[in-house]
Amino acid sequence: MRIPSDPILRGRAWTGLLVAGIAVCAGGPLVALGAASLSRGWFYPDLLPRHLDLSAWRELLGAGGPLPAAVLNSVVLATTCAALSALLGAPAARALASLRGPRAGALEGALVVLPVLPPVLLGVGTHYFFLATALAGTLPAVLLAHLMITLPYATIVLLGAVRTTDPRLEAVAATLGASANRRAWRVRLPLLWPSLLLVLLFSFLISWGQYGLTLVVGEGRIQTLPTVVFSYVRGGNETYAAVAGLLMALPALLGAPLLGRGLARVRPGAW
Repeated sequence: MRIPSDPILRGRAWTGLLVAGIAVCAGGPLVALGAASLSRGWFYPDLLPRHLDLSAWRELLGAGGPLPAAVLNSVVLATTCAALSALLGAPAARALASLRGPRAGALEGALVVLPVLPPVLLGVGTHYFFLATALAGTLPAVLLAHLMITLPYATIVLLGAVRTTDPRLEAVAATLGASANRRAWRVRLPLLWPSLLLVLLFSFLISWGQYGLTLVVGEGRIQTLPTVVFSYVRGGNETYAAVAGLLMALPALLGAPLLGRGLARVRPGAW
């Protein structure tokens, strides 16, 4: 490919190549998963599957199939986790923003550490607590384990949003006679909404794709899409793994436009 000599055209050419590379890297695996989910044996050295059909989809998603229950568990966990992270993270961020000194720094440091710890480590550490409370192997225990990652993340994101919000706006609303509830709905919520949207989406996706915590705390009894995908991969059933993997990717694909809009509207410094 010949690169134009004009600087503007050269920049556009490199931009086009970059976009094309990103599209191939992002779309290639999805295309391969789609082909694998429709194949009944895709073996080397065949470039493409020899036979395509929907039998794997019917077997897994039909009546009595293993995926509907796993999808339901994943949806319940991710939706509840996202809602609780936003509901609890917003007041926690406001409370943390009002603190000053070493105590505030220590709390922020603890919040940063939790989401980056290996999930399996968190699962092993909290499993003893869930065993003592007879919650191990239950859906509420898995939900609480997921919240250990998503709630600190939500608080960190919303903390940045709270700190970049001008507190005088609420003070002005109060002087005009707005009640505390009215200030919360008409002033505070619109200002925090872009960050809340990011928190809801990311918390959902983090819980949706969580494997290590679910496996350890759920003790193998709580089946979600990630645990099903890994079981198919370990069993060498690539067709079933591709079907479940595509279902796992669906929320991220659908949420990408919302993510783009949310990032565009987040205030600078709100991270």
